[in-house]
Amino acid sequence: MKENMAYTETPEIQRLVGAQRKLMTYLRDSCRGIQKMPIPEYRDAARQLYPQMAPNTRFDRLPQMQLVTVIEAILVRLADDPYPQLLERLSFSDVVEELTKNNASIHQLVHSRSSSRSRRPVDMAQKARIRLIQLYDYLSTRIWALSIIHPTPQLDKLISNLNANADATRTAYNRRVAQSKRARKKKEQ
Repeated sequence: MKENMAYTETPEIQRLVGAQRKLMTYLRDSCRGIQKMPIPEYRDAARQLYPQMAPNTRFDRLPQMQLVTVIEAILVRLADDPYPQLLERLSFSDVVEELTKNNASIHQLVHSRSSSRSRRPVDMAQKARIRLIQLYDYLSTRIWALSIIHPTPQLDKLISNLNANADATRTAYNRRVAQSKRARKKKEQ
């Protein structure tokens, strides 16, 4: 019934997000390591850069778009003085440039994916559901009529299974409706 949700942009987004995670981890870990160097010029530069990345230590656990937003915030901070000179001194300018390029690509791909989702036919599922109801009605009527004309234990078992299925579906629906009502109430409070 559902259209495949794996769009052509998704694997590329996942690849870019994986690269972003690796680049941010490299940048953070490199700053941490350089802080222990005996060369004061590099050590001081790393000590100034590290706090810009330290609060965001769980890059591997952040959801995709949250990671992209965190990286954007870090890139904005790194664009202010004196960070560009520090990045240049530690040879991290290429890494920051790659992060910026990847973030722009991710935003473009997400926008493309979102616009293609909005263009897909909405009433496809509705038409399929209507057709499914018609087929179910036709088949259940035929089975019920056949059970009256030619009763057999197999037909009785099939009818009881169909009734149990309908009851289970109705129960699941009622639970889902009740849960959504409770969630709405909880949200309103």
